[in-house]
This record gives sequence, structure tokens and C-alpha cells, in this order.
Amino acid sequence: MIRAFLFVVTIAANLLPAARCEKKSGSKFFDESITWDNDELSRIRVLHNKNFFDKEEFNKHSNVAEYLGLSPVEAIHMPVPLTIVFVGFSNDGNMGVDVSSEGLSDWFSHIDHILPHSRIELADLSCSEDGYCAGLVHGHHEHQKPVHSAVHLNFTCRVMVIQKRAVMATFERAIHAFSRPVDPHIETGAHQVDAKKMEAFINHFVESIGLIAQYTIVVVNPTWSTSEPAYGYRQGVSDKELEYLQQEGSEQMRAMLRVMDIPEPALPDLEPKHSWWGRKDHANYNHNKFSVHDASWVSNTWVEAMEPYLKSEEDQRSRLLKTALESGGKGAAASVQAVRVMRRMDGPLSSIMIEQLLGGGKRLYSNFRTAHPAEDCLVSHWVGLRRWIYIDLTASGNDWGPALGGDGVVNKHSMPRVSNYFGPLAEAKKKARLESRSEVGSQEADMHAELMRTKSERQASTANSEYQAFMLKRKAWDDSRAPGAPPVNSMDEVDKWGRKYKEALLRAELDTYHAWALRHCHQRPDPPMLCADIKEDVDKLRAQLSKLVASGEVTTELHPTHMWDIFGMGQLGEAEHGIHRAEGQRVRDLFMAEMAGIMSKAIRHVIAPPTAVWRHGDLNDGKLGRSPHDVAPPFAKRVLFDVYVITERSKDTQGHFSSDSGAAFDIQAFFSQVQTLQVSGAPGSGSERVHQAFRLNLHQLNMEQDYGIATAFAVSLRTGRPQIPSTQEHMEVSVIMYVDSRELEHHLWPILKEYPSTTEHAVELTVPVFIFRLQRHMAVLIDEHYSAKALENMIIVISNAAQQDEHPTGMMCNGALMSRSHAPEKEALGAVLQFLGGVLPPHMGVNPSGERVIHDWLWSVGAHPLSVTSTGLRYTDIQRDALARSYVLDAVDASVEMVNIGIRALESARISDHMQIHVHKNKDNIVSMLKLYSSVVEHWRAIMSYALLLEWGHMVDLLDRLNHEASEFHRLSVQVATAAEHLKCKGRVNDPAVAYIRPILSCSALVAGAAMVFAFMPRLANFKAPRLN
Repeated sequence: MIRAFLFVVTIAANLLPAARCEKKSGSKFFDESITWDNDELSRIRVLHNKNFFDKEEFNKHSNVAEYLGLSPVEAIHMPVPLTIVFVGFSNDGNMGVDVSSEGLSDWFSHIDHILPHSRIELADLSCSEDGYCAGLVHGHHEHQKPVHSAVHLNFTCRVMVIQKRAVMATFERAIHAFSRPVDPHIETGAHQVDAKKMEAFINHFVESIGLIAQYTIVVVNPTWSTSEPAYGYRQGVSDKELEYLQQEGSEQMRAMLRVMDIPEPALPDLEPKHSWWGRKDHANYNHNKFSVHDASWVSNTWVEAMEPYLKSEEDQRSRLLKTALESGGKGAAASVQAVRVMRRMDGPLSSIMIEQLLGGGKRLYSNFRTAHPAEDCLVSHWVGLRRWIYIDLTASGNDWGPALGGDGVVNKHSMPRVSNYFGPLAEAKKKARLESRSEVGSQEADMHAELMRTKSERQASTANSEYQAFMLKRKAWDDSRAPGAPPVNSMDEVDKWGRKYKEALLRAELDTYHAWALRHCHQRPDPPMLCADIKEDVDKLRAQLSKLVASGEVTTELHPTHMWDIFGMGQLGEAEHGIHRAEGQRVRDLFMAEMAGIMSKAIRHVIAPPTAVWRHGDLNDGKLGRSPHDVAPPFAKRVLFDVYVITERSKDTQGHFSSDSGAAFDIQAFFSQVQTLQVSGAPGSGSERVHQAFRLNLHQLNMEQDYGIATAFAVSLRTGRPQIPSTQEHMEVSVIMYVDSRELEHHLWPILKEYPSTTEHAVELTVPVFIFRLQRHMAVLIDEHYSAKALENMIIVISNAAQQDEHPTGMMCNGALMSRSHAPEKEALGAVLQFLGGVLPPHMGVNPSGERVIHDWLWSVGAHPLSVTSTGLRYTDIQRDALARSYVLDAVDASVEMVNIGIRALESARISDHMQIHVHKNKDNIVSMLKLYSSVVEHWRAIMSYALLLEWGHMVDLLDRLNHEASEFHRLSVQVATAAEHLKCKGRVNDPAVAYIRPILSCSALVAGAAMVFAFMPRLANFKAPRLN
């Protein structure tokens, strides 16, 4: 009987109408085309026109969400415009690298990444995990994995190939014009290129080809002879130059300031008609997700415009070098750079130099070291203040990164070097050319003999002419000398003549090669292989001339105007008759593979880095554990910076320290730079208005008068003895003082209520900033390693007046431990970025495959607050974009989350007859709900459309409406699902199949009961019979 009962129950269970929702993938918006005019969008627009009277259509679905055509949103794709510009890769750069457009397309098409935006939990991130301390860097976050966003960044990549030798030659000429020796006393040693001048030069190039409204990676391959000194990029001056200026350079600088009566040459104005966007090709950009473009047509105009500018730069440099040499001593280039820095008047370095120049070199050195304790690292690439990254594959830089190693430490192999890949191949090709000339009677041998004969005759004639001219000039001096006058210093005159003689011979050889190339190489369909050798010889001659110019021995024009394609650049590769063709293809593949990896890292670390997850709120309200999209505060149109300036001494109540107190913190300059973070329209778009307002509310406090703040600071003060790596390859123990940021925050938070913010307008976000100005002999840090730090609810800054440098950082550059500046502005600006939108420094990234946080210090370059290799107090456009993108992604993620909660609630409402009646009765609410959903999707579409143009102002204007409509959709969907909850059981009872279950169960129970009575009745009768007797 028990088996019969179980059989009946099994049949009843199979008859239950358990609606099973087929597992489907959610919606992915805007992943097919940048224009997003797809079928899915058209379907969403007409959802509210659904026929609610069709019962057959209603019963085909398993739940209300499926019937309404709604499914959870998996991803929304945000386009990120990116252009990669290659200069010097059409057989017109170093080692004659020749990569066709097709080859670039094959290798860089995979850069078109579609990556989910990632967030890193930073509530309690330690110094060893963010990479800034002296300890061993773990290289990954031990506690949590990155949190991924619902928004996937769709990098829309295109490649530009500049196929004009004149463009590469212009870059090379600029590098020569802006370079100087690192050590003024070793003029043939390593050189440094003025990154400030080079940045303005690249800005002009990027804007001239019309790439101002997108991200650009400029990759150049300058021709550089092995005999030339290695070079890198640096802003400011080197330590060796500073020592020279301290000891010997004052007189030279004063002399140059007297003759420098004109400002530095200005870059030519940009003409809109030469912009890329003026071309018809721009219309295709929105449709071709990956494409290759040839921008050679606009590069000619740019080269012509840069010719007079570079000549003016060279003329001014020659004039200053001549003045410096006349003042005596070497190191003229260092003095020229110092004078140029002073004339710019665009940073603390220039003001320090001007103020202290007349006060003596020792004072200059001391003040400079306080605000700028270490020279900037020499680097091979640069992140500009605009939206571009510059990579020079010929330059070489220092090693830098954490002193004790770890992930992402930069060394000479971090960036691919063209010479390393293509050098052996070039030597093999040269050997093959020499063998072809060794054959007696061959055409190559005859042409080479003719060239050598012509060069010898030209050099002999030039040498004779120079010597005759010098002798005639010397005779004229002797004849004009008055009786009894001292003779002319013959040694000085011979030295000057020797330099001019060397220059004349070099230029005569250059002219010989130029004339021969015009006759045998230029515009030849099949130029002789000797043209390649001549090109290499010309590069070496130019290297020798550049050395003379750098040392000041030659003050004439270095780069004469002539045709740079006279060597038959485009045909040299084919003219070698297939020499080592297979090996060349293999080397190109290896090189391009590594370049593709470099580009991919640049995208993830610089252009679209991860952001930090903050938990803002009251420390005691228990609401800090919120959803994953809680990234810093949401976008606020009105932001108040409540700045509390707290001093230890009552006399220090002004806006900045006096010059005698060491490092200064200029609050007005700090806030002026913070104001540049206000979201505004894109330049040139007609919407440059500011969409956000920052206000400053300054409080001047004193520890001697405010016992609460004094107590908070005192109880959080700690003393430590950390181990710091030294240059002697061992750990040194030092004594430091620091404050515990968490302890200080805990005590400062209640004090904020005693100082209410007074403002005339409603404030949506308040940013408390505590600046402690300490007058102590020993510097005080934050958490042992920081001068400023962003916490969940405030920013803490400590400005030390201590002159001595007590606490080196855990970073090394070129084998030397980098010192920390006591001026905290740089770290304070970085803390503001992190507080407002969770913007992280570029060395931090996320490995998409390993799901872990990684470090790559290769990208910590450029003059901006988040760089460890250079000083800089200005935000870049890329960082401003990252902040604005963080606002937008936070709002879009929040709207996606609310929409998905509503859709899942509708998925829980199962289909039944009563449910159809309920849906029909609430048709108006459901139609409103579907209209809201359609409007939310339209807002997503509008935001992503503006993202392609980097129009952050238009995007943030849509966030309030998006949040409101997503919230209304969530409310209505939950209301519909909740109201239908009580219909589930009722609907199932009225189902025809369910109606038979109760009678069957009742009958089964009766039958089972009767059977039990029938079975036990005889036993009961037998049991009771004896008792009746």
C-alpha cells in the first residue's frame, strides 16, 4: 500500500505545471556596430505596443519578463576612440624597418579590445600593495579580486602610417635641437632631450593631423647612428647640471639673460583646413571599427610649417651657446637649458632659479633640492598633458621601479629596441652588399669607385680652400696690428679654425653624397644597393655634426634643407633582391608581436585604467557595505572643498609658508589645479561650458588653540624604525615619525561637525581636506610612506618645513634611491583624483586573464601628479577623462543594476490564466514600465554615442534623468511582480491539470485508510475476545 501511495504522489508531482525558464544569455547592448542601429534597439523601441489581449501569445512564455521581451542586461559597450600613428616604419627610419599597411592591419587588429572596466578595492590597501613603499612589492592584491563593471570598454582602433621621410627627419631635427649632455663636463656622453619642448612639438603634430578629440599613441623610429650618444627624455635639469650651475654656471647664465632679448620661438598656428576632420575620410570613421589610414597628405603641410620654427630654435640655441662659450668654461648647454627654464616662468623650478640666481649657487641648490629632491628619470617614452602617448623606439632610458624588485620593474628590455631586433639583419644585408661590390667589373664596384674618387677630390679641394682662407685671415690680422700691440693668441685662433675645418670637411662629404644620390638613387625604380650604404654614411656624418653642435663647437645650421627621399627609401627593400627575406619576415613578426603587447598595456594602464572602489559614508552609520558599483561618490554638480589648514605655530596663518621655512604649500595654486577637474565640454565642440562647479571654503586653525585637533594629531602620531634599501645593496634602519591615517580619521570626523560649511548654494558633495603645516626638524609622514592620502571620507595632507631629506622612497632610478619631496602638492593632487572618482596611478592595472591586480612601472612617466619618474603639478587630459568616465560608469552601472533587479522580479512572476487577467488590468502601468525601459536604453545609447566623441559634459547631463528613469522602472517592475505574487497558488489551482490532483489525493487517502482498517480488523477482534469471556 505504501508503494501505491508513493506512485500516486509521483504522478501528481509530474502533473504540476512547474514553469521552467530556459536559460538565456542576457542583453548585450551596442556590441555590433558603433552606430548601434541594430535590430535589438528597434525592438526595444516598440515594446510598449505589445498586444495584451492575445492569450495564446501570453501562454507561450514561462514568465512575465519573457512575455514582455525583457532579459537582464549583461553588458553595455562604451567606445573608446584610439589612433596609433607610426612614423619611420616605411624604410625611412632606424635600421630601415619597413612594415606595410597590411602588416600593421594583421598585427594590430587584435588591439581592438573589448574589456570590462575593472575596479580595485582600496579600503585598506597597504603600501606594499600599491607599490609605493620600500618593502617588497607583492604585485597583486592578496585580499580581493577586481570587481568588473557591466560596461565593457570597446577600444575602436585605427592605424595611421606616415610614409614621408620628411616627417621622420623633422622629428630627428627636433630631437637634435632640444638635446644636451647629461653631464656638462662629458659632452660626448649620454644626452637628454628637453621633454617640455618635445611635448609642445608633439602636441602640434597630433593636432595638425586632426587627432585632438581621441586618444593617440605616436610611435617613432628615428634614425640614429651607433656612433651617436644615447639619449632619453627628461623635464628640468639633471643633478650634474645642477652641480655645474652651483659651481660654475652663474656668470654664463647672467650673460645669456642679458642677450636673450627675445622670447623662445613660438610654434606655428594651426589651420583648421589642414585638419584630418576636414577630409571626407572622417565620415567613415564611425562605420569602420578597425581601419588603416595614410595621413601622408597632411604631413607635408605640417613639415613645411615646422621648418621655420625649428630653424628659429636652432638659431637661438646657437646664439646662446656662443655667448656661453665666450664667458669661458665648458657646460654651455647646461647654462642654455637653465636660462630657458627661467624664461618660461611656468613652474616652481623657474621661479626658484630666478629668485636665487643672484643669491649664489649654494642657495639655489638647497632650495631646489627641497622642492625637487631628485632629478627626473631619463625615459624613452612620455605621457603628454593632452590625450597622447609618445614612444621613441630609438631612445634609451634609465631603469626604475621598486628598489627591491617586484612586478613591472623597468629595465632595458622593457621596451623593444629596433637595433636589437633588426641590427643583425642589417649587418647581414650590408655584408651581402659588400660582397656584390667585391666582384671586379660589376656595376656596383664601378659606381663605388667613382663615388670614392669624387669624395676624395671634393675633400681635398675643401681642405685646401679652408687652409688658404685661414692663412689670408691671419696675415690680415698681423698687418692690421698696431705697432707695439700684443700679437693675436695663435692657439685660440688655431682651435677655432680647427673646429671650422672639421665642420667644412663633414659638410663637403655630405654634399658629395647628396649630389651622387640625386643622380643615381632619387626616383629610380630599381636603385643600386650602394644607396643603402650612402644613407648609413650620411647618418654617421649627421651624428658627428650633432656632437659639434651639442658641444658648442659649431654654431651654424645643423640640418640644411634638402630632399630626404633622395636615397630611394621606398625601393631599398626591393632593391636588395630578396636578401634574407625569410629572416626579415621572422624578425618583423617578433618585433610587431612585442609592439602589440606594449600597445595593449598602454591601453589598460594609461588610457582606460581601473578605478578604486570607495565606501563613502558616515563611519558609524553601518552603510559602508553597498553594491559593487559604489565607486567614490556619484557625480555631483556642486562640490565644496572644505579645506582645514592646521598649523603648529600661531604666526603661520597665511596662505603659504615663507621662503625660509622650506617647502611651501600654495593653497590657491593647489585649488586652481583642482578646478581643472570640473567636467566641461570637449574643446572645439561648441559645448565648452562647465557642467560642474567646485568651491573652496578655507578654515585657518591652530593646534595651540584647538585642543581637539591637537589631541587627535597627538594620539595618532607614531614612531617607526623601517628598513630602507640603500645604495650599498643592504637594508638600513632609520627612525621616522608618521601618523596613523585611520586613527587620525577616527578622531577628526567628529570635529567636522564643529565647523559647519557655510555656502550660499546647495552642495551635493563635500570634500574635507585637512592640511597639517608642521614646523618640526624631522619630517612627519602618513602611514610611514605618504605626504598626502585619500581616505573614504577625507583627504589628509602633511606639509613639512624640515629642510633635510629624512625619508627616501622605496623607488630607484638608474641605481640610485629616489628621495621624497617635502612639498606635498603632487601627492595631494593625486589624492583628490582618487577621492573624487577612484582614479589610480598608471602603474596599477588588472590582468584580465589572471583576475588580479598587477604593477607595470613602465607607464609611470610624464610630468603629472601620478608619475614617479617626473615632477609635475598639472593633470593630464587622460586623467580628467578617467575621472569623468568614472562618474559615467558609476551611474550606468547603478542603472543597469536597478533595471536587472526589476527584470528578475518579473521573471519570478509565472504565467497563468489569473496572471494574464492581472497583466491586462495593469496594462497602463506595464506600458509605462516598458516606455521607461525603452527610454533608459535610449539614454544608454546617447551616452555611448557621446563617449565616442569624448563629450563628457553631454554625458553627465544625462545622468540625473537616467537615474530617475531606472529607479522608476525598478519601482514599477517590482510593484507588478509583487502584486502578482498572491496569484501564483491561485493560478496553479485553477489550472486544469492541477484540478485533478486534490480528488486523486483524497481518493488515495480513503482507499489507503480502508485497506488499513480491513487489514487490522481481524487482529483487533482476536485481541478483544478473551476479555469478553
